[in-house]
Amino acid sequence: SGKLEEPTKIDNFAKVQLRNLDTTGGYTTFSQSPAKGSISYPYDPGFCIDPTKNESDTTANVPCETPGSQPFNLTVARNDSARFAQGHTDAYGYNVLIMEMSRLSAPVNLGCTPGACMPPTGVTVTNSRSNFTFTLTSVIHWAVLGNLFFFSPDVSVEVLNNEFKEGDNLVMTYAPVTREDIQADNSLALTFVHGTNLEYGQPGNSFFNAKSRMRWGTTSPTRDGTVWTTNFLGNLNPSEIYYNRKYFISGNVMDMEPLALLYASETFEDVLTVEELSATRGGEIIHLYCNDFLFGPTINNKPCPVSD
Repeated sequence: SGKLEEPTKIDNFAKVQLRNLDTTGGYTTFSQSPAKGSISYPYDPGFCIDPTKNESDTTANVPCETPGSQPFNLTVARNDSARFAQGHTDAYGYNVLIMEMSRLSAPVNLGCTPGACMPPTGVTVTNSRSNFTFTLTSVIHWAVLGNLFFFSPDVSVEVLNNEFKEGDNLVMTYAPVTREDIQADNSLALTFVHGTNLEYGQPGNSFFNAKSRMRWGTTSPTRDGTVWTTNFLGNLNPSEIYYNRKYFISGNVMDMEPLALLYASETFEDVLTVEELSATRGGEIIHLYCNDFLFGPTINNKPCPVSD
């Protein structure tokens, strides 16, 4: 639409996701530390566990697409299961607590810090029995030895022990940013202005096989993957030149919308012959030269002479 909207949740990089550029406003913005929104979505730490591991393994966390892997859930093992972790608190400089959970099939020593696999605004943890909630701001270890949860909450040990009893499940959700949050946000942002592929279907542009698109997620394991990119879907024959004019904008997230819309109409995608490029874009032919000792290019109208 051209307006900054609620973002698409990109948390499953095992899945390819596609969207044609003509369904966008002409740009994509990546924001630093977005404000917390009001609509909750299930939180996924981004990995599963390998049930074949045992307590001596420290790498039981594996990608969820790994055959045989299982998601994990945290369930309180007993009453009064929370306690203060003095050593971790001293080491990290903020309050760290421990809660004893029902033993998982494998340990997860991995943690989750803000800005990495956890939103900077934290994750909401809800008791599935009582609907009591608190904010989880950091995880030091998901499940040391398979059952010890080291984390930093916004409530005290006493509150946790009063609100969570044996058998209670910890349900984690996060709230993505909304347009209203963006308007009140001073975060930094990077915007890629890719346009809306207006060239597709225009007379003379038969080189397109399909509409240009954006792609995020993963790809075949036999090739490199990109978290986010745009794709040109067309033919490029020998001696032809692929011409693509796009823009990057950095600054305050609130400045992205007007600037991006200004440049979106300036984007351009085309396939040109050498003659068309020279006539319409002011380009020149690049000549290659070589002898027994040197190889190089020149953009002059005449190639460099072969030296003796």
